[in-house]
Amino acid sequence: MSETVTMWFIVLMLFVSFVLLANIITMARHIMVMRLMTIALHGFIDQQRVLNDWVLEEERNSLVRTAPE
Repeated sequence: MSETVTMWFIVLMLFVSFVLLANIITMARHIMVMRLMTIALHGFIDQQRVLNDWVLEEERNSLVRTAPE
């Protein structure tokens, strides 16, 4: 009887450890994806900032060109 309980306990502990390992791997993948999305978002924000600066500069130049003298 004792050997059977010990065997099932070991099987249960192995199953729990595999489930925890799978959860840790999944969490690491999610963290990696979130980091990549954050990097991409920061790149997009920087690109929009540069584009916005360029548009403002073009508008400023066009206003200077069309200003009455």
